[in-house]
Amino acid sequence: MIWERAELKRRAKIALKRNYWRCILVAFILVLLSGDTNNSTTSRINRNVENIMETEYSININGGADQYMDVLFEHVPVPFFSVWKVLAPIIVIVIILIFILLDIFIFEPIKVGGNRFFIENASGSGKVGNLLVAFENGNYGTIVVTCFLQNLFNFLWFLLLIVPGIVKRYEYRMIPYLLADDPKLSRQDAFRISKEMMDGQKLDTFILDLSFFGWSILSAFTFGLLAVFFVNPYWRATDAELYLELKQNYINRHR
Repeated sequence: MIWERAELKRRAKIALKRNYWRCILVAFILVLLSGDTNNSTTSRINRNVENIMETEYSININGGADQYMDVLFEHVPVPFFSVWKVLAPIIVIVIILIFILLDIFIFEPIKVGGNRFFIENASGSGKVGNLLVAFENGNYGTIVVTCFLQNLFNFLWFLLLIVPGIVKRYEYRMIPYLLADDPKLSRQDAFRISKEMMDGQKLDTFILDLSFFGWSILSAFTFGLLAVFFVNPYWRATDAELYLELKQNYINRHR
């Protein structure tokens, strides 16, 4: 069954209007946790690794940074300065690792809950409490492992080649929605079903993502206000409609 972008967006606008302020709140929380306006951008694990590499580069290679530190600590006792130069990079790396762990064990499960909110809001009225669905009913461990592996595989594919990395990202696109819809779903089934759901749908989904590019430009001109109060919740509501459409197609094929 072929789906139409205009129809998905029409249904998303209806769902958004029905529960406007909750949609804004949940979408804003998801942006704060992920740093992304949507799920199609580079994953957090990729950014965290890049941050670590950049930190190590600036500490170990960049002579300008050393000169700056020398000026900054010109009147500081030599022993303290020497200890600080050793501890500073360690502290930075530890902070980055803490944020990576928070992402794996807290932020990613909450993002799954955000998907649950928009799924329920598509046919009724989602609740903000849906954000915590991953922490309920003993499914937390499976969700954490599955999301971690999804991000890890995306990162490794991007390291290998850009185009296959993009293809794999879209192949895994529905995993967080599958977990949100059925938290008891096993890791193997989540990857398998997402792959089957996205079979033949990757290019159309990519075009759907591109259709929001103009909104992103307008958001920049409003200093992000348009993104907060319309674009981000609108995009996530549309993505939830896409999941529900692909889910129904998957069910119809396996009857």
